[in-house]
Amino acid sequence: MSGVTLGVWQFTENSPRLIVPVIDKESPLEATQRYINSFKENPLLRELVPKAYQNIELYSLQGSFLSEWPKSSRPKLAFIANWAEDLEPNGERINRNIQRFQQAGSDPFVIPISADLGLSLQETRAFHLELARHFDILVALGGDHIATELYQKQNMTSPEDWNSNITRDRSEFNLISAYKTLPRLKKGLFFGICRGHQFNGLIDGHELRSIGKAEADHFNSTGDSATTKQTWHPVSVEESSLLARLLRGFLHPLKGNRFFSKENEAENFSNRVGVVVNSIHQQVVILREDAISRPVAFHSPTMIEALESVPDENNKIISLSIQFHGEFPQDISKNEEFSLMGFALIKRIIALSRRNLALSRSSKNACLPLFRFNSF
Repeated sequence: MSGVTLGVWQFTENSPRLIVPVIDKESPLEATQRYINSFKENPLLRELVPKAYQNIELYSLQGSFLSEWPKSSRPKLAFIANWAEDLEPNGERINRNIQRFQQAGSDPFVIPISADLGLSLQETRAFHLELARHFDILVALGGDHIATELYQKQNMTSPEDWNSNITRDRSEFNLISAYKTLPRLKKGLFFGICRGHQFNGLIDGHELRSIGKAEADHFNSTGDSATTKQTWHPVSVEESSLLARLLRGFLHPLKGNRFFSKENEAENFSNRVGVVVNSIHQQVVILREDAISRPVAFHSPTMIEALESVPDENNKIISLSIQFHGEFPQDISKNEEFSLMGFALIKRIIALSRRNLALSRSSKNACLPLFRFNSF
């Protein structure tokens, strides 16, 4: 297999730590320059090139191999960037998420948009394998629509086209798929949010479809910010699921919930427990019975709000994805209870990863008893 290692580069000491594949005899900064040049030259990615990359001077950057970074007792986490601003040194969203997940107990890095640019198929596989081996948690964030070429035979636009990009989206699809399936030296955990949940559903064999503006309980089209675009609705959560255990203390009976607008909707949730969540999306995961992951939260009998899959003899990874934005702090969600729940979920996911790693160290063949979380 091609010799690929992981490099880390930063604009400044306090800016996000960006992961880049280093091939052959490159230095981390030479690999960074190769990536940035490929990014600028790609006709389908030019609109995503951050302003900070326009006149970048290589000598002004900080670069090193990932192996040179101090070892941390915290689970090593990688976000997948999908917005141009995620690659800016002062990008608001990525820095907010880095801070939030760091406060929850992880050691976060960022994988740039289409980080595999310019790599051969063999080099890309080696890059993915290095990511699977070195990162304990992979997080796919919310963002733009997923390119319809990945889930429809014809290239059909969504009701409101949210900047889909087939080059970026195919790269992210392949990265998530590889992380979930490649062999690894230790147990891993995938966590998907909104767009990341949709990728997870698509990869696992569920359907993805666009929804119209008439389905207003998923997106406020008159909003001009994350706060004003979000809407709220109830979701039922399977009580036997990992998600239910991670949300312990926040689940409530849904019957009689004030968010119900239709009688048949109330009947669907009769005698169920769940939570009220936010929503900013126009693509949804639709249940397929033959898919490999388990749907554990629903907005309707077929519309999936969360997916999970558990480790077995052949797969060491835990996979969990949610359609809602539990990562929003209170100043964005404007809902204190929801943001407290979201942060608790993140902390418990990271604690689960830490426990997972401890089991990996204690026994190479240890299988995590997923449904016994007395510590949460």
